[in-house]
Amino acid sequence: VDGNLRISSTNKLEFGDTGTYIHQSADGVLDLVSDTEIEINATTIDMNGALDLSGNGTIGGTLTVSGTQVDIQNATGDRPILNIENQNTDNSPSAINLYKNSSSPANNDQIGDISWYAKDDGATKTRLLMLRGFQTNVSASADASKLSVYTTKSGTETETLTLSSGDIKVSGALGVGVDAPTDSIVKIQNDTSGDNALFINNRVADVGLYIQHDGTHSNPNGGLLKVYSNSAAAGTRNLVEFVNDHASADACTVLKLQNDGDAHTLNLDGVGMTSEGTDQRLKIHGSGDNYILTGCYEDNGW
Repeated sequence: VDGNLRISSTNKLEFGDTGTYIHQSADGVLDLVSDTEIEINATTIDMNGALDLSGNGTIGGTLTVSGTQVDIQNATGDRPILNIENQNTDNSPSAINLYKNSSSPANNDQIGDISWYAKDDGATKTRLLMLRGFQTNVSASADASKLSVYTTKSGTETETLTLSSGDIKVSGALGVGVDAPTDSIVKIQNDTSGDNALFINNRVADVGLYIQHDGTHSNPNGGLLKVYSNSAAAGTRNLVEFVNDHASADACTVLKLQNDGDAHTLNLDGVGMTSEGTDQRLKIHGSGDNYILTGCYEDNGW
């Protein structure tokens, strides 16, 4: 045919049988129909326009999207779902890579976000949770990074947890084994019998636990350490116990109290103070010759 070939109305151009054909199903709509498969082979297939795919799609190569966003929408419960399946037999995992490909990287660049949005009761779309990555140092061979977890409190997005170059920072209250407390910064609760609620094994540092009041804030009634028990347990137990459990540690002082002020260095306050009995507040027991050994400068003392 040298020139135009027109198939008018809804007439069809059929191939092989009536199940495979091309026709105009409506004004401006061209249908390619096959009862089994339509195959298009070319080095490059260029499609201009919106793609409406109502069935499943299989891509055997690399999918590159140069647009600004990819939307996956579904109104069914627990949908949509994004599955990434690794079927190899070695120990290599699947991966999601967020690549900040900047021609001029700078310290504290934001390099990736994962966000969760929802509507409030005023129908306003609000970001409620976010993971954000930072490149805190861009110097070659000295790269450093930070991952921040943001949550929303009283309508304000708050940096709640920060993982920064091996360090961890918690910006709010921390509950271990219990909900975050409202009356303290850290609360540790242990409901497992026989386990320690807090175990500190000091192997290299000078001090295993260091508590300091730096004087920045004035609190005349505040203390540094309070041990309080309101338990009705009748079993024998020690609220505070200091143990030097190695015979070779001859220079170890089990308890040292130093007071540079005028108040009491040690104040024992109780109903009674006896060496034996049920009301004892101070009990001193030893196995050597001296139970109490006291001394003062230049031997002027007791």
